[in-house]
Amino acid sequence: MNLKCLIIPVPRSISSQCGMCIETKKSNEVDIDTTLEELNIAFKKCSGYSK
Repeated sequence: MNLKCLIIPVPRSISSQCGMCIETKKSNEVDIDTTLEELNIAFKKCSGYSK
């Protein structure tokens, strides 16, 4: 699918629980959401986070 993203640990400022996060450009958001839904992968969106 050639979607550019980074898989990173969820920043502690967002959650103290273990988890993984997809970091990408806003322009990839719909394609990534659609792909995760098609693969039945549960996810929660957290947009607007800055390091």
